[in-house]
Amino acid sequence: MIDQFTAAGLLHRDPEFRTMKNGSRFLSAVLVCSRQLSADRQRKTGNGSQAELVEITFFDQPSMDLLQQCRKGDFISATGYMRSVYHQRPDGSGYYFTSLIGTGLLRLEEKRHG
Repeated sequence: MIDQFTAAGLLHRDPEFRTMKNGSRFLSAVLVCSRQLSADRQRKTGNGSQAELVEITFFDQPSMDLLQQCRKGDFISATGYMRSVYHQRPDGSGYYFTSLIGTGLLRLEEKRHG
């Protein structure tokens, strides 16, 4: 399948629950991933390496249960697929937004908290 992804990185912040307009809940996680990027998108981390923030959304209960136990700084790996959604602005113009939908999750290493 062409639209699959695998990402591994440190949680940038604690995962957070959100609610859609229809009442469905989902869990969002932002990972900091090392990556080679085009010059205009590069971000430097404290140690000088390249980093990219990647937001992944989880709807399935097993992944959400595991992700709720994770905290900022934990090293996780996620798999899933990409989905493009069209958003229309109030002025009538619109844009496409590509989101990453997680379908699998592993906590590879837990940061010592506290």
